[in-house]
Formats: sequence, structure tokens, C-alpha cells
Amino acid sequence: MKTTTIIALIAILFSLNIQASEYNFKEEPNVNDIPFDTKEVFDSIMAEKEMATFSFGEEIYVDDIPFDTQQISQQYLFDVAMTQTFDFEEEAYINDIPTELNTPFCQQFGVSNEMRNSLCNK
Repeated sequence: MKTTTIIALIAILFSLNIQASEYNFKEEPNVNDIPFDTKEVFDSIMAEKEMATFSFGEEIYVDDIPFDTQQISQQYLFDVAMTQTFDFEEEAYINDIPTELNTPFCQQFGVSNEMRNSLCNK
């Protein structure tokens, strides 16, 4: 029922649109009710706009900020970074630091006996 009503409504609107397009208006005569030439006024305004060019000279530097903005911005970014909390997932422990200095690693890089003894005694 709704579909039929919608289709009928569209058909009526479409037929009204077709009928409205059949009307042709005849050309009206020119009524000279403006006592001046609008094109001439428009052209004069546009000519004035085109001639209006602006030339700005170099501005002098005005030291109106009594502090170092770069230093303040760096400090702000540092403060923001320090207040941020980072959540890292827990990693498994890797025992990569030798407990004995008499290992092949120490021998390979030439750790002297004196250095080994001084590190072990601390």
C-alpha cells in the first residue's frame, strides 16, 4: 500500500514538472529605470581595485618577549616526557653477565689478572 502511494505521488510530481516546463514566457521589453550605466560603474570600481597595490617594507625586530622561548619549550617538552608513564611487558631474565671473570670472554678481550682480582674483591 505504501509503495503504491509513493509511486503515485512520484508520478503526479513528475507530470506536474513536465507541465510546468511547457510554459514559455515572452521576452519583456527593456525598461530603462536605472539612470546610469551599471557596467561603467563596475568597470571603474574594478579599475580602482587593480590600481590599489600595497607595498610593505621590512619590519624592524621588536624584542617584546623577555625570555628565551626555545629554552622554555625544551623544558616543557622535557617535563611532558618525564611525566609520561611507559608500560613495558615483563621480560624474562637473561644471565648475560658472567659471575666469574675467568671466562673465555675475559680471556678473549685480554682482561688482566690484576683487573680480575680487583673486580672480584669489590
